[in-house]
Amino acid sequence: MKTIFIVDDSDVNLVTALRALDGLYNILTMPSAERMFTIFEKITPDLIILDIDMPEMDGFDAIKKLKEDDKTANIPVVFLTSYEDASIEAKGFELGAVDFITKPFSTTVMQNRIARHLQIEELLKIRTERLQNLQESIQELETENRSINRQLALQGEHYNVLQTHITETKRAEHDLRHHLSVIQSYNNAGESKKLEEYLSNYIGSLPGKADITFCENFAVSAILQYYINIAGKEGIQVDVNTIVPGETGVSDSDLCIIFGNCVENAIEACRKLEGEKFIKIRSNHTGKLLTINISNSFDGKLNKEGDSFMSRKHTGEGIGISSVRAVVDKYGDSARFETDGNVFRVVIILRIG
Repeated sequence: MKTIFIVDDSDVNLVTALRALDGLYNILTMPSAERMFTIFEKITPDLIILDIDMPEMDGFDAIKKLKEDDKTANIPVVFLTSYEDASIEAKGFELGAVDFITKPFSTTVMQNRIARHLQIEELLKIRTERLQNLQESIQELETENRSINRQLALQGEHYNVLQTHITETKRAEHDLRHHLSVIQSYNNAGESKKLEEYLSNYIGSLPGKADITFCENFAVSAILQYYINIAGKEGIQVDVNTIVPGETGVSDSDLCIIFGNCVENAIEACRKLEGEKFIKIRSNHTGKLLTINISNSFDGKLNKEGDSFMSRKHTGEGIGISSVRAVVDKYGDSARFETDGNVFRVVIILRIG
């Protein structure tokens, strides 16, 4: 049941308004605005019926004070007045009142106007909630879109490297018989120095080692390749053994959020170390479960509150960890973050297929 405050210094007006609304709402009557503000500490009403002409703090001063406080600013206020002055009403609306009821008032007028304003307020709350939900959905879509674009860029880069290597390998295979002919000629002629020089030049011209494919899932393989290249340049030892099916039932963007954030955090932790730096990445597919286990060396310093690992760069939980938690929660699965001495470990279990 909705709660309404009726504030008036006249007992007659309080009783009349109470009789008009009693049984329809939870009614609290009070003789002054000062008394009303003490009640806010315990109860927040859905609507306030407020007399204008009161001693000490009148209705206008009271509504000003209400609007200055975020906790009470959005409570609809209906003024009670015996004035029939347009300037009074104009001032009231300017201060934020939603309506005026002129004294003496009829029960029907009081009931209909209060019911209408409560209905309007309920609709406003619903609209506000929908707008907030829409904004949250837009933010989630923007985050996912950025992740997808990043994933596509990595996949494109990975594909181009593979395509270049395939082309170079085909060219080398095509030219191999020519090189063998030259090698045979040098060997038959006993030109060992020229043969050695020729072989050295030939080996140097062969295509380099292609990027490694870490698993069947192309998106995961591409993002691992990206971060492992970064880790290599940072002097971090990386040990990878991953089994991730091409089709998992988990979106590629979500898998990339998990692997990408975990490995990126691991690299960031290793950067703070002077000694041995390592990252170990494991994943296994058994039945309908995909287990991901990523561990790394770190300096042993943690900023932890409860079960949350707080960021050392800003307030709140680390963005990478919170993103991973959000993805795992989306699928109703589990993620565990733990430490063992100077080793930080992430263990994630996803139901797939």
